[in-house]
Amino acid sequence: MFEPRLGLEIPGPGGQGVATLAQLAADDALLRNLDLSAEERYPLTSDMLSTVVPLIEASPPFVSRRMQLVQEKLAAHRHMVVAVSPSNLAQRLARLPGIAPAQLWELPYDQLRRDLPVDDAALQEKQFLLQALQLQFPDTRLDKGNVVTRRALWRGRMLQFAGAYSGEEGAARYLQLVRINDPALARAAGLREPNPVVLSMAQQDAAFWLGHTAYARKSFDTAAEYFDRYCLQAEPDGMWASAARYNLARAYEAAGNLEDAIATYRSGEEAAENLPEGMDPPPWPQRHGDLLRARWLESGWKPE
Repeated sequence: MFEPRLGLEIPGPGGQGVATLAQLAADDALLRNLDLSAEERYPLTSDMLSTVVPLIEASPPFVSRRMQLVQEKLAAHRHMVVAVSPSNLAQRLARLPGIAPAQLWELPYDQLRRDLPVDDAALQEKQFLLQALQLQFPDTRLDKGNVVTRRALWRGRMLQFAGAYSGEEGAARYLQLVRINDPALARAAGLREPNPVVLSMAQQDAAFWLGHTAYARKSFDTAAEYFDRYCLQAEPDGMWASAARYNLARAYEAAGNLEDAIATYRSGEEAAENLPEGMDPPPWPQRHGDLLRARWLESGWKPE
């Protein structure tokens, strides 16, 4: 069992392996390992897991014949699940103990309903939001897709998803292009981004994704530099700050630098304590997961 909100696998009995659903339903002590303190407890108990309702992702792309054909044609080293048969999956799940009848996951359809307005009021609201975005960032209009900076960012991200990290046609090359700050070098590279706000956002994105690219290549020191120097130090309150802090700790952890990893996981607690007076920190799942991971690493836990 994995806890996606906390970003952790749930340790099994004795801290060994990954707990199964049956083990968690039978032994509440395994779930209590996810408590931070008597005041900050993990919200689930073993009694709540006696019957679990599975939610099946069955949004239109996943049930399309086209995606089924794509999945069948993928080479073994590129295999991924991009299609699903909801009825077959529901039947398989029904044979498992402690599993209630499966239901469709509603979130994708809620999003689809927002993206495809079905009445005048919804259409008007979507048009208003689009106009507000264009007033803030004029160069985000759909008819201005020729800005090379954003095309390089998009290309780098797609190559990253494909696992192509280095070389002339690698993610790192395109993402590094976005981070060129010298105007003369930018012009020589064919980069044009007249809006400084959009450029700053694109460069923040590129720095964060370059960190991920370096991590995937097992260049953990380089990954740590991107997450620390170019994300956290450059934009301590930026949109990637929390994610960069977590990934910086993971880079330290992967490099065997557990002391810095533990300190970095706990640094999010300092950020919560430094909020303006009168503002209580929200119950951030990432903060909870980071503090748990720091505690477990300190006790000698080794992730699977």
